[in-house]
Amino acid sequence: MILPLFLVTVLASLQLALLGMMRYEVKYLTSLAARQLAITPDTTDGSLLAFVLAQNMPAMSAGGVTTFTTTPACTALTGGHCTGRPSGSEVSVQMTYDASTLYFIPNFFGFSLISTTVGSHVSILVE
Repeated sequence: MILPLFLVTVLASLQLALLGMMRYEVKYLTSLAARQLAITPDTTDGSLLAFVLAQNMPAMSAGGVTTFTTTPACTALTGGHCTGRPSGSEVSVQMTYDASTLYFIPNFFGFSLISTTVGSHVSILVE
């Protein structure tokens, strides 16, 4: 009688811990990307995303990143520089991750108490 209740409590705690860890990781990676962009503003968005994905933890797959946006965007360099990111300007990084692959507790009738997407937004000044 007590064993099923104990197992439900332990599994629910593990599920919340995994999702909390993923939320922390997304916030960390977003802030890391913003710091990298502030130090090296002449970085294209593609190379910044590659840098961020190289820093992620093993449980976080690259395919789970649903959005990765920088403002102002820089898809290509013009004369070796990103024209929209001069020194002293503000840059923003926004990242959203789909954490649905981490769920091991089933959703009953398609209803979940926890969101499957984790997002973060960081703004910082270019040095």
